[in-house]
Amino acid sequence: MDLKEMRVTVKERVPIGAGQVELIGGLFHQGLARAADSLSGLVGHPIAAIDGRIEVLPLAQALALVGPAERATVGVHVGLNGQIDAHVVLLFTPAEARRLVDLMLQRTGGTGKFEELARPALAECGNIMGSAFAIVLGDRTGSPLWSTPPSVRVDMAQALVDGLIATAIDERSEVLVGVTSFAETSAEPQAPVRGTFLFVPEPDGLATLLQALEHSE
Repeated sequence: MDLKEMRVTVKERVPIGAGQVELIGGLFHQGLARAADSLSGLVGHPIAAIDGRIEVLPLAQALALVGPAERATVGVHVGLNGQIDAHVVLLFTPAEARRLVDLMLQRTGGTGKFEELARPALAECGNIMGSAFAIVLGDRTGSPLWSTPPSVRVDMAQALVDGLIATAIDERSEVLVGVTSFAETSAEPQAPVRGTFLFVPEPDGLATLLQALEHSE
């Protein structure tokens, strides 16, 4: 994947400093690049991550970005364990999730077998994203991380992520929120698949991550 295909913009929120935000932006960039390469190998066609951007926000504000609390949402959860314990959550509207599955399976959808294939395909996407960020984090911090098996749920947006609040110190705890799109680049142009990425550290996890990243520079 050509990294120039993806533009990463970062919005700073105190108390994260500008230099730290830049480190996080670079990490997000690398994780998406690795995930796109893995998706490309899976489908046999080049996949690019485009229009990536991140924000570091208090958890309560991050949850608001998911959309209306009652909106049907597809969520894929992967845990990261190691020096930094965290949760990776991918969120899609049902329509975006269907398009992602079509992209991964090279299908047009609309068949009876689609639903039975959708959950494993979305789980594999979660596995790819979780593994990509575990490897990138491990490389940058010098300490290996492991991703847990992915789980896939369909529920109201708020219900999907409410449980994450319990893993943070409080609703002011900071969360890395990424929004990106994946698109196939070798075939006729298709509408990209847009998703929201939440990186929710366990208590003190973000501070541990930033400290490790600064020491790795």
